[in-house]
Amino acid sequence: MEMRFSNKKSMQYEPSLLQDQELVKSFGKELFKGGVVSDDSSIAVNSINAPRTLDSKIIYSPYFITPDMSLSFNGDILAVSERLNWLIQFNNAIMIRLPEHIFDVGFQYKVISELKLLRNIKFRMAYLNKNFQREEFIDIDQLFNIEDVTYQGRDNQVLINREIIKIFKILERDVMPQVKVGVHCIRPNKCEFYNFCWSKISIGNIHNISGLTSKQVRYLEDNGITNIQNLPDNFKLSKRTLSEIKAVFRNKPILKRANIQKWFDTIDSNDAISYLNIETFESAIPLYKNCKPYEVLPYQYCLLIRNNDSKQFRESSFMAKSTHDPRYQFIKSLISDINSVGPIVVYKYKMTVTILSNISIVYPEFKNEIDNIIRRCWDLSEPIKSGWYFHHSLTKNKNLKAVFLSLDNNNLYSNLKISDSEKASSYYRLIAELPIRKGGQVISELKEFCYTETLAIIKVFEIFNSM
Repeated sequence: MEMRFSNKKSMQYEPSLLQDQELVKSFGKELFKGGVVSDDSSIAVNSINAPRTLDSKIIYSPYFITPDMSLSFNGDILAVSERLNWLIQFNNAIMIRLPEHIFDVGFQYKVISELKLLRNIKFRMAYLNKNFQREEFIDIDQLFNIEDVTYQGRDNQVLINREIIKIFKILERDVMPQVKVGVHCIRPNKCEFYNFCWSKISIGNIHNISGLTSKQVRYLEDNGITNIQNLPDNFKLSKRTLSEIKAVFRNKPILKRANIQKWFDTIDSNDAISYLNIETFESAIPLYKNCKPYEVLPYQYCLLIRNNDSKQFRESSFMAKSTHDPRYQFIKSLISDINSVGPIVVYKYKMTVTILSNISIVYPEFKNEIDNIIRRCWDLSEPIKSGWYFHHSLTKNKNLKAVFLSLDNNNLYSNLKISDSEKASSYYRLIAELPIRKGGQVISELKEFCYTETLAIIKVFEIFNSM
């Protein structure tokens, strides 16, 4: 795949060889051209102190280390001039995230201050412009927002110093620190050991109750309360959260049959019912024309249609080529495959409508057909979102797979090599890099997963409808 720039030069891009963060940094280098890579700390320091001696005014991955060699970091880009120097950090976010990004700047500020260079340097943060929409070429000047964050780095030095002392104390220990799970496991970023640690957490743990706010969780943690059995009597809870906690206590699901049946009465079953599952991916850098950063794009679907007088399903599916913009062929295939009348049962309703609406803007010639599909989409997840059905296993994860497993003992997913949408998305971006034989195997596994998700939609629909 080739990325084209507004200056008519091009750059080879393999989507999963470069993770989003590294990809963003590579575009940063295109914004600041002509630099040299240096991992020698003396070069970065001398560049700031004596800019006239430099052959290049741009240094990539500048390395800084304190005189006592206790603290160091690699920056992204150092732009040097005789009047002022900029240390620029590139992030794959669409905003400055607090406190994560300011902590990064604060640490850099700390190291630079130890080197007595603060008088000659300012700090900038570059992040993706969420309103940027790619044209035929990527206009790099418009791709990033760049802000001066020097003062934020300076104002957080007390906190930075405290955190550095804490880290050094941890490093001096002979045993691994014992840290309880909490919001720090996912904020500012999800920890790589999240699944390992959280697999040992009991269902009654306060972190498994989705209705508790972060503020409530912190209050309970500060008071040594980790299990819902020990909640104070006067602890304020919403009616829905309270009912979910009771369901966990009793190991018995919440089931409001009248509400569920009333919702199912809204579906028009006079015509054939279609069951649709769409799988998607996203990229920090817009890959195609008329795309924005992190825009969700469809790459495959599975469609199963059954007439009322038949037990057999008619199956249709689509899988995009990983090196091409999938949207045109996706919508053209879906319009051709799907019935022009009758309800379309989907689980990821909001995502489905958003994807179809965005495609309608890019390809207005399909607007009428797309509007017709959107009008007929019927939300299978409504009983979950409205609290009419709740199972103790759904405390945090309420995706289709989790809901199906809470309702049916037959695990459709047990033999799948790809068994969740996040993994499927990652594998899809890998296809272009794999040998033909391996790529074909991954495509088959992706199709099998999408088909299984569609079967799960049917199973969940039938179980709810029979209640």
